[in-house]
Amino acid sequence: MGRKHLHVYFNSKTLSGWASAAILDVCRPGALLSPMNNNKAFPFDTLDPQCVTYLIGYCPEYFDTMEYIFEQSNLIWIIGNDVKIERIAEEHQIKERALSPSDVFIDYNKGLCEIVYKWQYEVDYEKVPYYLKLLGQYEIGNYSDPNTVPFQYGARAWLDDPKKAIAPWKKLIYMMKATDKKFLDGIIEDGKAIIRYIEKKNSNSEYSKVF
Repeated sequence: MGRKHLHVYFNSKTLSGWASAAILDVCRPGALLSPMNNNKAFPFDTLDPQCVTYLIGYCPEYFDTMEYIFEQSNLIWIIGNDVKIERIAEEHQIKERALSPSDVFIDYNKGLCEIVYKWQYEVDYEKVPYYLKLLGQYEIGNYSDPNTVPFQYGARAWLDDPKKAIAPWKKLIYMMKATDKKFLDGIIEDGKAIIRYIEKKNSNSEYSKVF
């Protein structure tokens, strides 16, 4: 038998969520990507028992929903720093364990794309590419690296839906060429320029009126 088709439901409110979808799209060409957010009802009619279903950073309002998804699909649930998810995990005694179909992987200290990369490539977090880490750490509110915020702002301008434009995401995931690093460093510089513009705009009310 061939490999099962992937259907990836991912948190679309953060670039880390989009990066997670890109990682799986690169590794498993043909995966179906469905952007989600936690305020959106789960589309049960899209579940396919023949697919491997990924939930990336999505948490339904009620745990009954999760139980149904578990029953109806080969589920992998990857969740990160989310208070509601943490509450549900504690209430139902979900434990971190080796990730496999119909299983759960939880890490409240890492961004979604860091968790997905670690699992997909079977590496330690130290091996997660630097620019992916920047997206992941922004997602969980860790701004200790001075490039975290600039990269986030620049990436919002450069990175799009992986199904529309996968090439920039491949640079982020693999960074195989010197030109890839130059491109990614350029995103940081663009982000710094955006931040300078915002700061200037906010500090000068007359300037703000012009824009």
